[in-house]
Amino acid sequence: MKNLSNRTKIFIHVGSAILLVCTLITIVMMSISSYTRHDEFYIVPDLYNKTVSNAQKLLKDGKMNLKVKDSVYMPNYKPGVIVEQRPNAKHKVKRERNISVIITASSPEDIVVPTIKNNAFRQTYNTLKNLGFNIGSIIYVEHKYKNLVLELRYRGDTIPQGTKLCKGSHIDLVLARGSNNFVYLPMILNKNYIQAKAALHSSYLNIGKINYDKSVKTEADKMAARVIGQLPVFSKNKRIKAGSKVSLLMSIDIKRLHEVDAYIDNLNNPKKDDKKGK
Repeated sequence: MKNLSNRTKIFIHVGSAILLVCTLITIVMMSISSYTRHDEFYIVPDLYNKTVSNAQKLLKDGKMNLKVKDSVYMPNYKPGVIVEQRPNAKHKVKRERNISVIITASSPEDIVVPTIKNNAFRQTYNTLKNLGFNIGSIIYVEHKYKNLVLELRYRGDTIPQGTKLCKGSHIDLVLARGSNNFVYLPMILNKNYIQAKAALHSSYLNIGKINYDKSVKTEADKMAARVIGQLPVFSKNKRIKAGSKVSLLMSIDIKRLHEVDAYIDNLNNPKKDDKKGK
């Protein structure tokens, strides 16, 4: 009986230890799940043209944090408003995600333009953007080395070494055309002006004529307006000559913007009937 009792005690101790370990593992896994919130996402709000304080209120509701990355002087914009954000509006992010923004400065700051020659386009683009300059136009000239940066221009003139320009100034990039330089036309519908311009520049293209519908009446409306039409019209795998201009039609009309959203959704997720029709 004594041996049986000892054996029973051993089983009880082992069972208790196993139960304790399982309990601890369960608690840890629940804590990790609660902390990381794998299945919990938040939609990034549109912060464009918002003040920092208003943006912080919007992000607080979505459990996100605002991080002011930089400021840039833009004479046609009200000081202290957001003109660029990353991630963009409508992206899904996890709790406590930092949303980086660039705001307009109240006064210009002079910065030395770096000496950039015979560099790659993207390296030059990022260098100038990080210094606070805006990219104006992409200009192509005949040269055998495709997309090589040959010079920088400001208001049509070559920028001499050591030149200082106001932060936010628009600098044109002169690139080598090379041969057979055609690029894919990007989709820029539902983007604001800054987003559309960045998307086009990334594809070696320029913004052309900008038209606004009757819903856009003020400068503030222009800042908030989004692209509802582009010319050339987007189509999958469509290629055009590098350096070409893409014209925009912009609006703040909610109905038209919703129609654009539906159009984009249909392009990304074509309906079965559409597939059969094709």
